Amino acid sequence: MPDRVPTDPSAHPLAHAYLEDLRRSLMHTDASTREEVVRSVAEHIQQAMSAGMEDVGEILDELGPVEAIAADVEHDPPPGDVREAAPTSRWWLLLGSAALSLVLLPLVPFLALALGLATAIASLIARVATAERPWQISAALAISTTTLVLGIIGGLFLAPSPTGGSTTDLPAAPAATE
Repeated sequence: MPDRVPTDPSAHPLAHAYLEDLRRSLMHTDASTREEVVRSVAEHIQQAMSAGMEDVGEILDELGPVEAIAADVEHDPPPGDVREAAPTSRWWLLLGSAALSLVLLPLVPFLALALGLATAIASLIARVATAERPWQISAALAISTTTLVLGIIGGLFLAPSPTGGSTTDLPAAPAATE
């Protein structure tokens, strides 16, 4: 009777090393997700071995590199996971607050400037802290910066001069003498 390949994947050195590499590649995920993925891959290997595939290297080649599996796990949140929707909502909130600051500028300039400054800071933080660069962050940063620049320019032109008059007052032209 020929020696059969054991059906327990962890009993084969190649399969064992593959599963350990997968476990290490998934260290950034939570423990339950990591163990679920490793268990699922081990079951796949076991089913292939039980079905008569004796070349463990071929089974592992079909699975692909552990990095690819880890990348798929990282980009595919579990069903019903609401964490995926949160960043999109946040980017729209940044864009909305930037637009609101621009609209409020002629009505309530101090509030608009404060909101514009807060939005610009939040947009800069989001731009630095996030690997993805959705267009909403760039648009929010551009609009809030525009609000700040327009507010400062408007404040400079509308501010009273130190002599008591307005900066828009022009000196009187000298009277023509004959």
